[in-house]
Amino acid sequence: MELLLTDHGFNRLVSDIEDGKINMVVTKDLSRLGRDYIQSGYYVENYFPMKQVRYISILDNIDTSKRNSSENDIAPFRSILNEMYAKDISKKVRIVLQQKKQNGQYLSTSAPIGYVKDPDNNHKLIIDEEEAEIVRRMFRMVIDGYGTVKIANIFTEEGIPTPTQRIGIHEGSLSQKYGYWNSSSIRRILRSKVYIGTLVQGKTQTLSYKVRKRIKIPQEIWIEIPDSHEPIVDEDTFYAVQRILDSNVKQNVETNRLLKGLLKCHECGGSISVSKGNKRKQQYTACNLYRSNSKRGLCTPHTMNYDVLEEVVLENVRELCKLFSDRETIEKKLKEKIENSNYISNLQRQLDEELKKQEKLEKNLEKLYEDRLNDIITVEMFTKMSNKILEDVNKIGKAITILQDKKDELAMNFYKSLEIWEEVEKRKVEK
Repeated sequence: MELLLTDHGFNRLVSDIEDGKINMVVTKDLSRLGRDYIQSGYYVENYFPMKQVRYISILDNIDTSKRNSSENDIAPFRSILNEMYAKDISKKVRIVLQQKKQNGQYLSTSAPIGYVKDPDNNHKLIIDEEEAEIVRRMFRMVIDGYGTVKIANIFTEEGIPTPTQRIGIHEGSLSQKYGYWNSSSIRRILRSKVYIGTLVQGKTQTLSYKVRKRIKIPQEIWIEIPDSHEPIVDEDTFYAVQRILDSNVKQNVETNRLLKGLLKCHECGGSISVSKGNKRKQQYTACNLYRSNSKRGLCTPHTMNYDVLEEVVLENVRELCKLFSDRETIEKKLKEKIENSNYISNLQRQLDEELKKQEKLEKNLEKLYEDRLNDIITVEMFTKMSNKILEDVNKIGKAITILQDKKDELAMNFYKSLEIWEEVEKRKVEK
């Protein structure tokens, strides 16, 4: 079975191994198992043997059933090279994409509402007149005094397809499922400079070639290319709308709420917001889907006293905190978790092995030097053999550095966890 380490495929492989359905895994080469040498090493040297699963890499001549094979011994180095290759490819791809953005090429998979991709140039936007009129109407309505909530309600009542329905994404989302517009989508469209012909890209990026999570990038380093395509609205209208939106911004009353952004409706799955009551003394929750479309009966209010809800949640959190009420207990539990982690034990084992290999090579180099001093070997032989040993020492040194960095990172996370706990305790005392 040849499987690349993807979330779905690999999880299915592990599940079948756990069920006893698989006793051998075969890949074309080690990189097909994975380019993360820590992860690959764990499965090849720990997990597969523990589950009595034979692993074979055809091109690398690796077979875990042959315990004394020299190819098996250099498998960790192959994994490191595979990881370095993946990192190098990721870096080159990122550079190419950055250059394309700076050249004004549109790189998103779908065009924003009001535009379509040019059939003759997939990286250029052209106006879709039917949808562009919807965008122009939004801007005109704001100029005429309509708020974003009112615009969203009107579009929903008229049955205008939402952006998610238009491009068929976010299956199961509220706007996709019920076809209703929300004010945040309206604001996002009204704020986008794409409608005055300016292409803005590079707002987010992935953490690394290993971690695909996307993070926001500071606005000052966004890539903005003016006049990259035909505008839908003129600049005077666009900036007039920006001034109106800025003047309508109110202080968010949820800023200091403990449960801000955490409340979800158990019926429709949408967010639950909090607002002041009529007398503005108490705060109440309400389902956003119901509030925006109460006439359509899409959900129910789910109204409750927010202050009471917050206190109930806090009380439950306090009860949990009592289970770990002192630093000694917290430290002990964290250390137990780290020590019992297969990842940690595998990391330490690999580090110990690399250190032993480094020590052995250094001893070989010393002996080689002695042989040269005693004229046992020639200068040419000494140079050739010492260069090979130094090359191996350098590779092992890099591997040790990577392993040590990962170990240091885990230690840092450990102390960060303690610092977070101490901060919580400090706030409890202050309260």
